[in-house]
Amino acid sequence: MGLRELLDRDDIPADVRETIRLAVEAEGREVAGGLPQGVWEAAVFNSATVGIVVLDLDGRIRLANEQAARITGHSVERLLGMSATDLKPAGEVVPFLARLGAMASGETPAVSGEFVYSRADGSALWMNVSVSPVVDGAGNVTSVLCVLVDVTAEREARQEPVSYTHLTLPTIYPV
Repeated sequence: MGLRELLDRDDIPADVRETIRLAVEAEGREVAGGLPQGVWEAAVFNSATVGIVVLDLDGRIRLANEQAARITGHSVERLLGMSATDLKPAGEVVPFLARLGAMASGETPAVSGEFVYSRADGSALWMNVSVSPVVDGAGNVTSVLCVLVDVTAEREARQEPVSYTHLTLPTIYPV
């Protein structure tokens, strides 16, 4: 799915559509390596070796790349509109929503860490996640950008059990 097709989707928030619209309008302007800006931005998003997800302030996935789909075991189409809480184990949902609320209100800056999620098949998925608020020109948080790296194999190699008891107070709420 190209950027132009995303402009016509009703399930993508207006602020995200506006960002996409600007990228489409910028096509033809040269940036890195002489590529047109819109082409360059789409290439970065689609060819990234990390998962990239944009959440709205309610925690719904509004944009996801193919790598995010591969990591989670869901298709991009399935991820779009899904609540990020659907990927969290039951015991992690309330802390996740609290952290998302704090980030949406501007109380919490970017966070990163290693957190447990669930793959489409129900197996444990450990990811190193970097989460940053996306702000508009007025400084209001409009969405949340998440960069995902699957670290399940590394965690299993360290033979660390899937457990929530290891989380310390500062890391119990991260997104």
